Order: sequence, then structure tokens, then C-alpha cells
Amino acid sequence: MSSKKRRVRDKWRGKAWYTIKSPSYFGGVELGTLPSDEPSKLLGRVIDATLYDITNDFAHQYLKMYFQVTDVNGKIAQTIFKGHEYSRDYLRSLVRRRTTRVDNLLNVTTKDGYQLRVAVSAFTLARIKTSQEQAIRTITKRIIEEKKPKCNIIFQPVWKSNPKNLANWIITDNLNVRLGLQLHKIVWGEKRKI
Repeated sequence: MSSKKRRVRDKWRGKAWYTIKSPSYFGGVELGTLPSDEPSKLLGRVIDATLYDITNDFAHQYLKMYFQVTDVNGKIAQTIFKGHEYSRDYLRSLVRRRTTRVDNLLNVTTKDGYQLRVAVSAFTLARIKTSQEQAIRTITKRIIEEKKPKCNIIFQPVWKSNPKNLANWIITDNLNVRLGLQLHKIVWGEKRKI
């Protein structure tokens, strides 16, 4: 046996805690803290928070927001908005008895070469057959692929549009309405003056 005792080095002791801030267009709210031994190791990390954490409005608890660390100044890490999604339990609550939920995931490339993943969820008022589900999926895919260059709201990357407007649409829950209006224009055309 060796007479030397090994010293176990505590990795946590050498780490510093950094405060994560939301972007200025989300109010610069503190999202939490992260430990790291070097500030460069924080770059690229993705932090999730609910919209409730940002607005302190309990009605926004179902919307998950994702922020990516881009810059570290001192002990404060700045982020950019990466994406958002509805929580699974909220989407499950939308499905009622004798209804069907049809999901479709589409990978889309924008004009400037950015890859986006668009998740389309449709809820029917009555149960439908599998063939009808497939028809809904093909219609949504066809609509999105045909109208890709025309739909600035759906297919423009976040950093090319005004981020303050996008943040405002998400916080006030108008993004769904805006997307719905775009899809109504696609489905019904300009005749209805929507």
C-alpha cells in the first residue's frame, strides 16, 4: 500500500457563478445563475425559462423560452432569443374527447440559408381517420413549401426581423394570431379581407 494520501480536488471550489440575463428586448430580466471555471465555457449554452419567469404573469406559464449565451462581461452573461415552444401538458389540455391532434414537423431552409424547424399542430373538432390525418399533414407541408418566400413572419429568422417586435408578439400572445392570419390568407385568399 502506498503511504501517500491522495488529495481529492474539489472541482466546484474553482468555479465562479455567472448571472444569466435575458436580452434587452425581453427586459434584461435575470434568468438564473450558472457555474463555470472559465467564462468562455458559458458561450453557446442554452438556458430555458418560462414566459412567467420574465413577465411575472401566471397566465404565461405554459410557454417555454430558450435563450443562448453569446457574451460574458464580468459576472454577467448576455443572451439572445433562440426559440420557444408550448409545454406538453398545455398541448395535452387542448385535446378533448372525440377530437384528434395532428402534428407535423417540417425542416425549412430560409432564403439566407438558415435552418428552421417548424412544428404545426392541428386540432380537429371530431375524430378523424388516419387517411384524413395524412391528408392534413400533406396539405400543411404543401402550403408551407409553396408560400415559403411570401411568409415573412413564419420563415424569417429571428435576427433578421425586429427582435423587440417578436418579443412583444410572444409576450402578448399575438404571435399565434399573426400566424393564424397568415395561414387564413393562404387558405382563403385575399377575398375575405382578413
